[in-house]
Amino acid sequence: MKKSLTVIGCILFCLAISFPIVSCATSISKPTVTLPENWYLESETPYPEEYSEYDPEGAGLLVFWDGVNYDFVMLYYEKAPDYTLTGSALESKAANMFLEYHEDYPLDETGITDIAGEVAGYAIGYDSEQDWYRLEIAFVKNGVFLNAYAVYDATDEDWNEVKSLLDSISISEANGDSDTNGGFPWILIIVPIVVAVIVIIVVVIFLLKRRKKPVKPSPVTSPVKPVPEPVAKSRWCMECGHRLADKARYCNNCGSSPQDFGGPMTKVCHCGAVIPATAKFCSACGAKQIPT
Repeated sequence: MKKSLTVIGCILFCLAISFPIVSCATSISKPTVTLPENWYLESETPYPEEYSEYDPEGAGLLVFWDGVNYDFVMLYYEKAPDYTLTGSALESKAANMFLEYHEDYPLDETGITDIAGEVAGYAIGYDSEQDWYRLEIAFVKNGVFLNAYAVYDATDEDWNEVKSLLDSISISEANGDSDTNGGFPWILIIVPIVVAVIVIIVVVIFLLKRRKKPVKPSPVTSPVKPVPEPVAKSRWCMECGHRLADKARYCNNCGSSPQDFGGPMTKVCHCGAVIPATAKFCSACGAKQIPT
């Protein structure tokens, strides 16, 4: 039981170490910007609760407003795809988003520009009724795909403020490998898992080595009872009363032969048995004898 608890504890410890790293794979850093004068963060939708272009989990959204001219910038952010988005691909993406989301407004121009130090595709259209511009921007920075939609008055001052905000966009590099346009660095997930497996294997091997072989109980042996030596059959000499071996042919005390028994050194018991004259009891019936 104790060994099982030890193994389970090691597994939970390894998983606890791995969890913060694995869990961070489901989130990305929120972009930061430097706001021009009179601009402010109007609303925020945390990642991944917004509609996304590439990320199956979703996207985040930041909405910035100009409190004076009512220009605004909507900045969507999500994990970039695993493949590289070229300048032309980003231009096509910006144009497609403009046509899909703003189909009631004219698209005047598409192209490739530089935003926040990255190659970006753009699509722009002029709204003559409102005298403002609608702009779609698409680019990748530090593994995050960014889609900015801006609406601003058709003046150089307003454009400069919007351009300043877009160029100030910053993304933490912890979101992934910028060489592949993002995606969480899976090595940060794989390494803890491999370490956890190795630790578990080492613990199991260690416990197996420490396991003692069961000691077989020694068999309980019953005390050996000594075998009594056979008692030699014997008889008595009828002449002298000396004890004889069962098969003795002569008495080793007086030299009489058993067939000679019955001589003058014997007497007859009342039961009729012939016994030695010196016998105190009859060997046949056990009667006490009168001394002669």
